[in-house]
Amino acid sequence: MLLTSQLLVRHSSDKYACKICHSDFDLERRIPKELGCSHTFCQECLEVLRSREVGGWRVGCPVCRHRTPVPEYKVTNLPNNTALAELLLIKAQQQRNFTKTNRWRNRLLPLPPSRAVRTANRSRSLQAARAVLAPFSLILTWLMCMLEYRPETPDLSSTTSNRI
Repeated sequence: MLLTSQLLVRHSSDKYACKICHSDFDLERRIPKELGCSHTFCQECLEVLRSREVGGWRVGCPVCRHRTPVPEYKVTNLPNNTALAELLLIKAQQQRNFTKTNRWRNRLLPLPPSRAVRTANRSRSLQAARAVLAPFSLILTWLMCMLEYRPETPDLSSTTSNRI
């Protein structure tokens, strides 16, 4: 049996999105619902598909065209894709824990010494680069102006051809 973390790694990001609307699944409005053919779509898209069916007592899969009966005419009664729902729950918890941890870490802790040194070194190297690039930019601008607005010179080829 695979561990939950291994399942998270095996599922790519496209597994977390509905194949109809391409929106990410969630556990509120876009609940992953599994059809009888094992294809999974969000609850909202399945509601639209059911409303287009005559009678509304079944849903046609847009991938394989298999028709799945809708219990009591309600898409909410279709079975959830439990494996995907569990992964979404774990993903949401990890995201909440990560943001809480980072929020508190940023408020309470100063930069780690190694990161502070890297930041200081980076700013020094940027200042050195600016010191070199500023005069170079000025010289380059001056040269461009000289080439663009240089005084016109007489055409030497026409004067030499007159001599012959």
